[in-house]
Amino acid sequence: MTEPTAETPNTGPSQQPVIERSGPELARNLDMLLLTYVAFLLGLVTGWCGAIVGVIIAYLKRDEVVGTWRESHYTWLIRTFWIGLLFVVIGWATIWFLVGFLVFFLTFLWVVIRLIKGWIAYSNEQPITKPDAWFIG
Repeated sequence: MTEPTAETPNTGPSQQPVIERSGPELARNLDMLLLTYVAFLLGLVTGWCGAIVGVIIAYLKRDEVVGTWRESHYTWLIRTFWIGLLFVVIGWATIWFLVGFLVFFLTFLWVVIRLIKGWIAYSNEQPITKPDAWFIG
């Protein structure tokens, strides 16, 4: 019997080799879609700063997942950002008429609902059925 080495770890009769990942290899395997959803969630409490990071990630990663269920999620998040930003601008433009506060509240609710819907589909590894939808989809 040979001694276990880095190339041939001691797996025993029924064990799979344990490969520890750290540093750059761990970062490469990080689920960027999960990170994008987390960034959007942080955007709800940071005044859109997290959402800006999230939309940048979504734009950078969407081309890498074309044709998979993940592509619809990135499209969904990108559209959530831009449509939400449009509603925020409308809210600011109408704040003088006190309608803006209602627009802000409804925009917040809309974003939360879209993130929940996306998160549920993500956790089931399912695509978003209508990623180009303006409202809830």
